[in-house]
Amino acid sequence: MSSLKKLLKSAKLSIEQNDPESALEYADEAIEIDSNCYFAYLFKGKSYQLLRDVPQAIAQFKRATEIEPENLLAWKGYFQTVRASNDYSLFFDVLTKLVKLQRDQELPLAETLKDLRNYLDSNKYKSNDVLYELYLKSIIPGTELGELVGSALGSGESNIQKLLDFKKTQLDKLVQTRISKERVKFGRNLTIDQKQALDAIAWEYYKDGQLSKLYESFLNISNDDELRQKYEEDFLKYRYELLKISPNKTELFNEIKQTLEDMILVNTKSLFCWNLYFDWCDTKTIFDLDEEKIIAYLRIFQNEGLGLILFAFVMSGVSPYNKERIVKGISYNEDNQNKKNKKKKKEKVLEEEDASALGLEENEEEQPEDFSQYYLPPDEILGYILEGYSKSKDSILANRIIVNYYIHLREYDMASERCRDGIRLLADIQRTFGINLSNTKEDFLCSLAIVYTYYEAPKNFSRALQLYDKILESNTTNIKAKVGKGLIFAEQGDLEQAKLILEEVLQEHPENSEAELEYNWCLINLGQFEQGKQGLEKFISKVTGTDLYSGEIRAKANWRLAKGYFMQDDTNKDNIKQSYTYLIQSLKDSESYAPSYTLLGVLFHDYYGDLEKAQKCFFKAFDLDVNEIVAAKYLVEHATAKNEWDVAQVLAKRVVTNESSRRLLLRPSDDKDNSWPYRVLGCGSLNVQDDAKAVEYFQNALRINSNDYECWVGLGEAYYNCGRYDAAAKVFHHAIAMKEEAPWTVKYLLGVVTCEMKEFNEGLTYLYEALESQPNEECIITAIYEAQLENTHKYVHSGFFGRAADSSLKALEFIKASILSNSTSQKVWKSLGDSLQVFSKVQSNIDKVPFDDLIAIFKHIEIDDIILSDITLDESISLAHAIELFNQDKKVQSLNIFIILCAIAGVKYLPVKVNKALRSTALYNLGLALLQTYQNGENEKYRENSVTLFKKAIQLENHNPSYWIGLGNAYFYNNPQISQHCYIKATTLEIRDGGIWINLAILFLKYGDLELSQQAFLRAQSVAPQDSQSWLGQAIAFEILGDETKAFTYYTHAFTLSKGRLAVAQFLYGLSVINKRVGGNFDPRDIETAQEFGISNQAMQQYLKYKPDDEDALSVALTIAERCKDFENAIKLGNKLCEILEKKYEETEQESVLENFSLIKSQVARIYLGLGDYESAMENAQMALQLIEGDDSHPEITLSCHITIGLSYFFTNEFESSIQELKLILSQYNSSQRIVTLIAQILYAHGTEESKQASIDQLFAHIEENGSSLLVVLTLGAISLVENYQEYLGAIKEELQGLDLTELVNDTYRDVPRLLTEINNRLGRGDDKSVWLKYAYLFPFDYNVWKHVSNEMAKAVITLQDVKVNGLQYSETLLKTGDLRDIQRSLMLTPGNQEAIEALKNCF
Repeated sequence: MSSLKKLLKSAKLSIEQNDPESALEYADEAIEIDSNCYFAYLFKGKSYQLLRDVPQAIAQFKRATEIEPENLLAWKGYFQTVRASNDYSLFFDVLTKLVKLQRDQELPLAETLKDLRNYLDSNKYKSNDVLYELYLKSIIPGTELGELVGSALGSGESNIQKLLDFKKTQLDKLVQTRISKERVKFGRNLTIDQKQALDAIAWEYYKDGQLSKLYESFLNISNDDELRQKYEEDFLKYRYELLKISPNKTELFNEIKQTLEDMILVNTKSLFCWNLYFDWCDTKTIFDLDEEKIIAYLRIFQNEGLGLILFAFVMSGVSPYNKERIVKGISYNEDNQNKKNKKKKKEKVLEEEDASALGLEENEEEQPEDFSQYYLPPDEILGYILEGYSKSKDSILANRIIVNYYIHLREYDMASERCRDGIRLLADIQRTFGINLSNTKEDFLCSLAIVYTYYEAPKNFSRALQLYDKILESNTTNIKAKVGKGLIFAEQGDLEQAKLILEEVLQEHPENSEAELEYNWCLINLGQFEQGKQGLEKFISKVTGTDLYSGEIRAKANWRLAKGYFMQDDTNKDNIKQSYTYLIQSLKDSESYAPSYTLLGVLFHDYYGDLEKAQKCFFKAFDLDVNEIVAAKYLVEHATAKNEWDVAQVLAKRVVTNESSRRLLLRPSDDKDNSWPYRVLGCGSLNVQDDAKAVEYFQNALRINSNDYECWVGLGEAYYNCGRYDAAAKVFHHAIAMKEEAPWTVKYLLGVVTCEMKEFNEGLTYLYEALESQPNEECIITAIYEAQLENTHKYVHSGFFGRAADSSLKALEFIKASILSNSTSQKVWKSLGDSLQVFSKVQSNIDKVPFDDLIAIFKHIEIDDIILSDITLDESISLAHAIELFNQDKKVQSLNIFIILCAIAGVKYLPVKVNKALRSTALYNLGLALLQTYQNGENEKYRENSVTLFKKAIQLENHNPSYWIGLGNAYFYNNPQISQHCYIKATTLEIRDGGIWINLAILFLKYGDLELSQQAFLRAQSVAPQDSQSWLGQAIAFEILGDETKAFTYYTHAFTLSKGRLAVAQFLYGLSVINKRVGGNFDPRDIETAQEFGISNQAMQQYLKYKPDDEDALSVALTIAERCKDFENAIKLGNKLCEILEKKYEETEQESVLENFSLIKSQVARIYLGLGDYESAMENAQMALQLIEGDDSHPEITLSCHITIGLSYFFTNEFESSIQELKLILSQYNSSQRIVTLIAQILYAHGTEESKQASIDQLFAHIEENGSSLLVVLTLGAISLVENYQEYLGAIKEELQGLDLTELVNDTYRDVPRLLTEINNRLGRGDDKSVWLKYAYLFPFDYNVWKHVSNEMAKAVITLQDVKVNGLQYSETLLKTGDLRDIQRSLMLTPGNQEAIEALKNCF
């Protein structure tokens, strides 16, 4: 034993000397001696502690405490060791045992608790969730440590509160984090399975119920009432949320419901608790709520959302609750009690002082307090309900109350919305919480069925019946459902079925007033009048209440009695009298019952003849209830009869804008004209030109009644006014089909609409049919001549001038008829002028103008006697002068005077009180007519008059750009500054009109400012790029500048833009083609040249229809026709031009006219030569020579005539005479290769050896004298090859090879290589392609070369953009490739090509 003590002392000494290793050795030896040596383990623990070997130290101290558990020394060492470890559970275990030991030994705990606090602080326990939670769990009441330390570490209540708050926050955070991670795996909208999966994950964290136990513990020990109430509400909300995710909802729901009842029992201040209680109470109806609980709730939460609704509900007329009791209950509080106590003391004093005063006080005390002053006024109830609902939309009870109140107010549309919201809430509750509120569900379904019964009836009757059936399946005793079904059957006309159902209800529940009322009404509608009336009288006797609702019920029953008498026999005066009596009684019961006013109005209107009283009744009925459509119809009929369309529209609009009244229009009724409100609105909209609205109204009317003929006609007219002509035409066609004899107005409107669609032939057919029905109707005549004029303009624009003239003549017939019947119409004079303008524009048809009719028209109105105020016109503007010009065969000038006379008549027949716009337009039209006549006849007085008129028009309406343009045109010829100002002013008024810029550009062009002109033309092109006139102006400017190529390009573009229909574009294009092609070295075989001449020839022919006597145009057309070899047309043109020039020369005797005549005669001679009329050719040529005899200034005429004469002699076999003429030419033009070639060809064609040789010699002589030329060498080569002159071939070949590059380029059809190839063949060179290969190198994109070298290359070259070939050449090239597809394409181009047909056959 001594050795053990010695070892222990040595170990202790070693520890004191900080030598833990030695201490361990001594301790181990001591343990070998005594394995249960307490101090040995103690010293070992201390040594390991010094060595910082915490696990070993813990193990040794633990062993020591096991040996002597009551010894504090080892426990203290153990406690100090675990403080250095991170094992928080071990720390609190050791701490608990240490504190328990200290408490048992009655030792102080201060030092230990101080170490605890230091340990917590060193480990930052408030941010260390694990340590903090373990700490709180260790010290809460009920734990060993918590019981030992008591309140030393805080009160038990606060510790549980801290742990509860911490644990709830921690769990919520964990769940939210986990759910968020899982949520991203799913889509935007969760399915039911996905939602259940997430709930299952969340439930894993809450299922242990620790948090619930903490809540219960806290609530059990908490002494703070406010804090307790707060956590009681939190615990309720926690379990409410837990119910959402709980897999076993029934048990938890029952617990929550019990908690709610317990909290309500103690009058909790929790709004959540109260609201949840009311939502889950599931009473059968809202009238079965506990009145005491309503009072308790309102006393606390009257200003909350549900509180406002409940208060408004109990104050409403629909509520069965005692209002006074509820108001008393809400008003009762301690302050009221204190006031009563003070009052008693005061009374006692008064008793002692004055007995009489006491009596007074007693009287005052005996008077009961009037609580009705605290009732909610009826007009504020709905406001309170809506305000409360806005704060409690998620409340089931709030939705039930507002639905029932809306039904009470008959606001079925709002009730429908709220009912659906409530059903959705109910479904969400059932789905989320698993709660089946069966009574609430039945209430909502029944309410929805009632809504469907009355809302948008009869649309929703089927839905209502389904709901009623569904309710009756689960609850066969539901009276509301049965009565509702009866009402629907009655409304649907199934009166027998309705009667059976209502009869069954009355047998089971005879006290049901609603069923009794409807049952008796059903009997009346079934024709059982006596029984029904008796039943209603009996029903009225039962309704004895004096409240508003009872009055309305009696009023309704009395009205039904009155209606019954009326329906039974409306011809019986006694019945009418009885009906009147009951209606008066009905209105006494309820002054606001609208149907009674309506029926009373009908009696006054139809039976008593008192229209004034009837109108008052109808107005009162309609004012009270917009559903009184019968009253509204009577009112509208009265208003329209008095032409008070504004009043009629207001009334009809009120009917159609109200949802319920609009639905009534759709229901079957005795009145088949149920579309009348929309028809009235449509007609009213047409009157105020609101056509879009008219379309809408008429369409709605036709949806209600598709057989409403007037609506169809109105709809068509509205469509027409809106510009929807296709729709209007379809509508009018339908209207005509609806009646065998359609009114003329419909045919008239259809004709007008069809003409607006540019279908003039069809439209005029309808107008003529209308005219047959109404022969002298001015509007039909006007429509016909306007349509004919529009058709005329269409024909002119399309180039059908003959049809245009015929159409214009037809228009003139109707215009004449219209003038003879009514000469004061502005439209007719404008139309007459427009019809004459057509003939002035297309002068080729001027002979068709019925001048006799025109003279008759103006004689009818005595046009010469018309004097215009403030305007002095030229004396030549008169009917007499127009007739004089006509007699002089100056039809165009005469026609222009007639056009002016039309404009004068338009001004003269203006109304006395005409507006400025119409007067200015008439003056402008007259000015325009004068200006146009001036431009044709150059009478300066006309221009001056037009200036005056344009100025007057501008004074009246200075913002009209057309007036400024007209004034600018009038000043164009003599005052360019003012003209420019007018055009610029017009551009400020109309910035998008390109025509103004064109006028301005032409002004600049006329006065030589090319730069400004081009800028203005460019501006016009930017504003209106599709207008060809600006491009024509640019072309003229480029031509003046000398850029012929660009000018021709612009002329062509302008002609293309105008589609060949603009007269000036036609003329200028033809002239540009002559300038480009005539006189140049263009091969007539060239495709592009032929195309240009062909198009320009057509253009000039078309232009001459506008101006058939235009000398310049005739000259251009003659030249083009000659180049196109259109000789027959050219002869007509030439002869006409000669006649014009001859007539002109006779009038003027100008030398220039004679020279021009000679030139045309020489041209005509050439054309006769082309036609083969050689006698006429010589005659015209000789005449031309005679006219210029002695005048050497026109060598081209002389040359042309001599060549024509020479060729004519040749073709008439007068060879000698021909040679004489040709020699004469040759003597003057011996250097001309064309003349030499022509003579050589004539000599060769003579056919004798001498003449052939002479032709060869002539050509060689020309070459020796003037050098080689392409034309001469080709002619020489051709003659040599034909005659096989071998001796000349070598020389000719040398000449061909020696041609310069310019000559080769001009040889566009490659006659040179073809001739060389033929010469090589004659000289024995064989099939040599070297010549063509050389030319292929020189001209790589020339089809005429490649077709002799390679068919594939020729085909490829043809596809290039700049290569032009005709169809035959393209077909030939495709055929030669031998490809099946190319052969088929070749046949498409030339279907009759036999070679291609054979090639196609060979392919198969």
